[in-house]
Amino acid sequence: MDDRAAHIDATSGDKPGNLLGFVPDDWGRKFEFGPFGVTLTRIGPNSVSFSAGFHYAVQMLSAQPDRETALSSDRMRRFAADRGTLELIPHASEFSGRWYTPKENCLFAFDHDWLESFAARELDCGHLELQPPPPGTVDQAGYQIAGLIRDEIDHEIRPSHMYLEGLALSYAARILRNHSSARDRKLAPGHAKGGLSPRNWKDVEDFIQANLTENFSLTALAELCNLSYSHFTRAFRKTAGMSPYRYVLNQRLIYAQNIILRSDLALAEVATLAGFSSQSHLTSTMRRLHCVTPAALRKSKY
Repeated sequence: MDDRAAHIDATSGDKPGNLLGFVPDDWGRKFEFGPFGVTLTRIGPNSVSFSAGFHYAVQMLSAQPDRETALSSDRMRRFAADRGTLELIPHASEFSGRWYTPKENCLFAFDHDWLESFAARELDCGHLELQPPPPGTVDQAGYQIAGLIRDEIDHEIRPSHMYLEGLALSYAARILRNHSSARDRKLAPGHAKGGLSPRNWKDVEDFIQANLTENFSLTALAELCNLSYSHFTRAFRKTAGMSPYRYVLNQRLIYAQNIILRSDLALAEVATLAGFSSQSHLTSTMRRLHCVTPAALRKSKY
């Protein structure tokens, strides 16, 4: 057995783009969004030890009857980790873990400066410290977010970066509100209850149409409006009647439908031009959201 596969002993790093670099590629797919990222890992009995250059959150998707962990100066503890167990590893800490049965989990990584800035923008919080919960603590809402991430990664050839980014941001906000020095703080001043202003809505619409088939970020849209992520998503939903991700997906479907009705391009090419991972992805999405398939739509024009 490869030594690295048997035990990881490393420094997670402290440079942007290296958030998840210490995790072996064969443990699972990795998705990074600049200052934060997530990986879905599946690995058999194993162990890890590393110095954390970033903040990490381990959200267990499978049960670990005999899990052992140690954080910084703590001694190694053995405990039963149920599905949904949360472990937080603050940056600049030392972590060791060992498990004896196959493990499935989402590992989230957050740059410290970015997370502190995110906390300031979302919750008007200054200095930020993560507060790791006791071993074996279950976070049911975090488990549900991790489950959605698993479903997207498992079921799509090319998972939506925007969708995964939104889930990771929601997870970060949950960690801040429940397991950090920002816990129980109210939303930062300026979080209006209404929708986007006409000017903001026009700027967002223009940006989306200009970048419709690109993997642009939700944070870019929020920054375009000079709003926090949480404020932006709430205001966008109030204005558009749906989430930003659903709105972009709908606009891509409309774009694909126009190509289908106005050209004879192969449906696989249409899917690529409209930003879908494959013809089957386009077909399943169009059937689910617009109750028609690309093939049926093409037949209808003759």
